[in-house]
Amino acid sequence: MELSGRAIPALDLDRYLEALFAVLNASESGQPSIFYLAHVLWRHWHTQAVITLPRALQWIVFALVLLVGRILGRYRGADWPGSPESCPAAPQVEAMNA
Repeated sequence: MELSGRAIPALDLDRYLEALFAVLNASESGQPSIFYLAHVLWRHWHTQAVITLPRALQWIVFALVLLVGRILGRYRGADWPGSPESCPAAPQVEAMNA
């Protein structure tokens, strides 16, 4: 499958999608980890939106899931699915055309 489109302004869409797909692809059961998914959604809160829940409810749910994830040690190191360190920005278009 191939998708094409344009996001204006793109902001951090590349990092968001890379992290989201890393979490989805890391799941052997087909169900993404709620801890890693919540971390990605929380990190991109100001630039990307999930429209299935009201924003205030999302904020509360994500904060609680992140707290439990930190207590359980889910975010230690940089090798967990969707970690900020594992999702660098896409190369700039100008750099790709050079």
